[in-house]
Amino acid sequence: MSDTVAPASGGTGVFAPPSRFRLPWSSAVDARIDGSKLPKEVVLSVRDLTVAYRVRRGMVQAVRKVSFDLRRGETLALIGESGSGKTTLALALVRLLVRAARVTDGTVVYQRDGRAVDVLRVGSNALRHYRWNECAMVFQSALNALNPVLRVREQFIDVARAHGMTNRATAKARTLELLKLVQLDAERVAGCYPHELSGGMRQRVLIAMGLLLDPQVIILDEPTTALDILTQRTVIDLLRRLKEERQFALILVSHDLALAAELADQVATVYAGRIVEYGSVTDVFYRPNHPYTVGLLNAVPTLSGDFRSLDSVRGQPPDLIDLPRGCSFLPRCPFGTAECEREDPQLVSVVPGGPSIPGAGSHTAACFHAPAVAKSFSRHLQAGQAEDVASPDIAAERGAR
Repeated sequence: MSDTVAPASGGTGVFAPPSRFRLPWSSAVDARIDGSKLPKEVVLSVRDLTVAYRVRRGMVQAVRKVSFDLRRGETLALIGESGSGKTTLALALVRLLVRAARVTDGTVVYQRDGRAVDVLRVGSNALRHYRWNECAMVFQSALNALNPVLRVREQFIDVARAHGMTNRATAKARTLELLKLVQLDAERVAGCYPHELSGGMRQRVLIAMGLLLDPQVIILDEPTTALDILTQRTVIDLLRRLKEERQFALILVSHDLALAAELADQVATVYAGRIVEYGSVTDVFYRPNHPYTVGLLNAVPTLSGDFRSLDSVRGQPPDLIDLPRGCSFLPRCPFGTAECEREDPQLVSVVPGGPSIPGAGSHTAACFHAPAVAKSFSRHLQAGQAEDVASPDIAAERGAR
């Protein structure tokens, strides 16, 4: 079946579920915290989040002391190699980790309407409300995420019923509105099984399902994986339009740096379970201060400028059960020194006097040699064209030629 496009619905009722569908936070009293120190625009505040998997060899430190703030209407992209901890971090935010995983430290504070709760401490009823009503997740691989033996309509109704929308007719009407909103032929797609839809259509069905209860936060795990380039463009344009219209916060997990550059406001580079650099798209992509970020950028082909060979990040990621002493990136780093062997660098602001906690307006990096990295590697933006990452000497030589 082809990616059928239908006109988007212009109504706003689809995004205004009646208050009776919103479950109370009464069961989350024990998890409430003082949110007076949180800026009102912050919807999710993560501090020192640590997740480990128990395996036969020991404990896999999949996420280590991760902290960041996510603001309303903001998009945060988590980038890095496979196995760096991006998906584990995303799953921890909605408490969907497998049994072998344990959150060993940290807090995940969610704030709405002046009330703040620690998601890691809420009970089962409040957790059910938080998932989908407040924070929804669009999982990687839409075909696996959808139930193969239920029609699309029934899957929407099932989610709605589980979260308090007991009127079947209302849930059905809302399903059709959302499918139209993501530019699908609503009546036809609602009656289909997942295998009868193309990859792009399944991905848009999942996005529509994520919007079912108007959450403040949506987490997208590799939303364009295995899609052809035209379908990727459709999904990207759709996400951008929905975010502008509804002002929900978005967490994007992706290997695709181009996707992150198109959609994100803030970018976090994740390596060995830690955020090693955080900043705006412009700061991270064009003024990187961590050698791992530079390595990722050097591995991306450019559409303009001189031809150059692609350089992958040398070496292999560390063993997360037996992490090396000092900086975990040291075995792969061209800037490594004895100082890096003695101590693991912490996230610090690369701007004098700037905030050290990742959030809007901050640019932080976990590298002792951040100034040297920033000086040696730069990426310039000129009329929408990105030049090669190169040292100032090389750039000057090119200009002379």
